[in-house]
Amino acid sequence: MSAGCTPGEPQGQRARTEQARLTLVLHTPAGGARYLATRLDSAPHLEVMGCIAGNDVTLVVCRSWDGARRVLRYVHGEADADR
Repeated sequence: MSAGCTPGEPQGQRARTEQARLTLVLHTPAGGARYLATRLDSAPHLEVMGCIAGNDVTLVVCRSWDGARRVLRYVHGEADADR
């Protein structure tokens, strides 16, 4: 688990991440999960099959191991996430 800033979110909005194979559980501050799910769903280069968002948790199913790593890099704000 680690924390990072989601691109486009106001400073201080952090996501804690957990991974189980190709499924990611992203913990956000209250009210941030829908925003994060929308960002991930609208980024085709991330290989996201789909997201389910609650109030503070987003469940992400990825198409591949590389896709899961790409999503994690994206969530943590790493510049090479779009490659």
